[in-house]
Amino acid sequence: MKIREASWKNENGTIFTVTRSHRWLFLPLFPKEEWNTLIDLVIAHHKSIKDDPRERGIIDIDQNERNWVDNHLFGWEEWHPYGLQILEAYHLPTRILSREEAEKALDYVLQYCEKKKMGWSPARGLLKSADHFASAFTHETSNKLKSVFEIPNLGFYFGDSRKSEIYPLSLIPTDDSRKHTLVVAPTGAGKTDFLLRRCRDRVFYTLPFQASINAMYERIKSTVPNKDIRLLHATSKVVVKNRLDEQILQPLVGSAVKVLTPHQLAAMVFGTSGFESVMLDVQGCDIILDEIHTYSEYSQAMVLEIVKTLLRLDCRMHIGTATMPSVLYNELLNILGGKDETYEVKLEDAVLDTFNRHQVYKLSDE
Repeated sequence: MKIREASWKNENGTIFTVTRSHRWLFLPLFPKEEWNTLIDLVIAHHKSIKDDPRERGIIDIDQNERNWVDNHLFGWEEWHPYGLQILEAYHLPTRILSREEAEKALDYVLQYCEKKKMGWSPARGLLKSADHFASAFTHETSNKLKSVFEIPNLGFYFGDSRKSEIYPLSLIPTDDSRKHTLVVAPTGAGKTDFLLRRCRDRVFYTLPFQASINAMYERIKSTVPNKDIRLLHATSKVVVKNRLDEQILQPLVGSAVKVLTPHQLAAMVFGTSGFESVMLDVQGCDIILDEIHTYSEYSQAMVLEIVKTLLRLDCRMHIGTATMPSVLYNELLNILGGKDETYEVKLEDAVLDTFNRHQVYKLSDE
């Protein structure tokens, strides 16, 4: 249950409304060492602390409203016992709070926020992610969470049946200890299998076009036994229109494998709504950037910034392409940390001379 606001009327007919912004007045009921964490979790849950478009951030209010503290505390002695009832409903210890305690708590919150540096808030991302997930599934939340953060079982791609001279990359080992991967090989050489075999954690598989994303989603869903495989692009709800749970899960955090466009990750670069949740979701995961050669100049520039951000979040980057200008290749290699951090894979000329993706092969047992 989420309490957005609650109202009461006293014996004189005066109506008191407790809103989200009043929650700070109850901080003294919690251990002092937890205050900073509680503030980080909730202070910017639905707004920025400063420069909020509606000017409702706590620093905005302090700068623009002379009597905002008195307004927040108006009728405190009468209505704050009702606020205590809400806390008691959640089995939290309560006691009567003085107006002075509440005012000091509000002042503490303001001073704490004014000292904040620019950056992203993992705590805000955590609370927003939890809020949206709980709102989507309510009483089914605990059950749905069981499979949300599973590491995918990619055993299918390591099987002997996936090895063939027809797919040259299937014969190249993927157990190199370097963190990142940069693969240049023609279409049909086995890049998808190779990139997936390089993954060790949850996977975000990015592709440039909806058609290829839809096909990859169906391919992975049919070969990876994990329950939570997701598709995410502008019209992805249409693709899974008959599977309600998948529709609901699509924009939420988690998934063993998520197939999407890089634009779905762009919130991290542009700081648009929900970017903290995206950053928290991808942190420490394996990110595949496939067909990177197909992007326009502007999209490539965006992808480079996304890669830089993902590296700061301790992600493992696996980049595949059929062809790439040397300038872009060297730039990516440099961003990834150079040859010491990146497993570079290219097919030898002798292999390329024999490799022909336009040639049709007939299986010997058919």
